[in-house]
Amino acid sequence: MVSGADIGGRIRALRLERGMTQRQLADRSGLSEATVIGRIERGEQVPRLNTAVALARALSVHLNELVVAPGAEVTAPMPSSGAADRLQLERRAQVLVRKLNDARLHHLVGLLEAERSSEA
Repeated sequence: MVSGADIGGRIRALRLERGMTQRQLADRSGLSEATVIGRIERGEQVPRLNTAVALARALSVHLNELVVAPGAEVTAPMPSSGAADRLQLERRAQVLVRKLNDARLHHLVGLLEAERSSEA
């Protein structure tokens, strides 16, 4: 389990690596107050999911880099049936897509588009 302090420390480190102030990060992530960034970075406040997603985007990282412990593997079990299966498959696909380099990602998109057009 990752603590709020861990998440805040990662956000602070990434912000500083990018030479950003708390105000700049707040502006880029759509947060109205830079003080929220400070509270998150100090571990006084755990960001809500939508805030964590906005911060990850503003820092140009995947959400996993903020909320998953370093070295932890993010996996999903094989699906069994129904709508839950679809959701699990989509999550597994997201994890795999994040690991692709640009060339392989373009290739995958091309394959998916070709498959979709052949179904139409």
